[in-house]
Amino acid sequence: MGKINKDKFYKKCIEISLLILILIVVNLVNNIKTQAPLRISLINNEKIYILPEENSEIYKLIDKAKQNIDITIYMLSDKEIKNKLIEKQKNGVNVRIIIEQSPFGGGSVNYKTKGELTSYGINIKYTNPNFSLTHAKYIIIDKKEALIMTANLTHSGLYDDRDFAVYEDEKEIIDELNNLFEKDFSYKKYYTSNNNLIISPNNSRLKIESLINASTKNIKMYAENIDDKAIVDILINKIKNGITVNIIVPDSKKIESNTEMINKLHDNGAIITYLKKPYQHAKVLIIDDKMAYIGSINFSRQSMEENREVGIMTINTNIINKVINTFEKDSKIR
Repeated sequence: MGKINKDKFYKKCIEISLLILILIVVNLVNNIKTQAPLRISLINNEKIYILPEENSEIYKLIDKAKQNIDITIYMLSDKEIKNKLIEKQKNGVNVRIIIEQSPFGGGSVNYKTKGELTSYGINIKYTNPNFSLTHAKYIIIDKKEALIMTANLTHSGLYDDRDFAVYEDEKEIIDELNNLFEKDFSYKKYYTSNNNLIISPNNSRLKIESLINASTKNIKMYAENIDDKAIVDILINKIKNGITVNIIVPDSKKIESNTEMINKLHDNGAIITYLKKPYQHAKVLIIDDKMAYIGSINFSRQSMEENREVGIMTINTNIINKVINTFEKDSKIR
């Protein structure tokens, strides 16, 4: 073999090797994107509270605080919650709150709350302006217990709306929530790492789409806002492949932005229930009655890609069965 032919041969071998390497890397990346979000750890000590029926559990958890209370919340106006936080601060508990400055439809409620709580020495600050909104809703008590909620800490959020609150005390999840709070409180970059947590804008689209794509039998959803085309297209594709999709949404007059996508889903075979009372505010996915997502993340582009949001995935049977029981009851209410 001549020198020129050898050079061409070696060059071709290198090109083929590089192509094979690229294909391997692409395959690995695709596997990470499709598989990593569904590594859900079983946490036996998780609990779920149904709101408004079990709203007292939120007050009880705040009452337990001995050293620290950290809260990230979209809206806070409930008088009893505020009084409990003020009392805890007076008794030496370090209370810190991250609150949205401009909640949609909230008027000046958070401005008033911030002024009131600040006057009692509570360290309350507005959220990082890098996010379109901070719509997350979670409470950490003494850095070892937490509630991840779909509910705001308002009177309507606690007494009038269909919402859920997941109790967690598993160390890895609490450590991650503590890390998230500290980063957001100081406006620093946060990188998510916990398999069970869903954090916007970091990974919520990836994980929520992966959950829906994993369904083989049925999908149950509580959706306050569902206007993301990609999510709707995935749901319609599931329906076409024989998956039952059952969605509970608010009264159509309350969230007009839902109309187009809800009609599209209905026309393609989704079962739609309009829940008028209690007001449907929850954000929940139940996949094949075996996996669930519960949190603040709406099924909208902004919620998944621009907001700070927090949710939790679970495979805890007790939680899933309790949510399904509530779902079935709500599905019968018109």
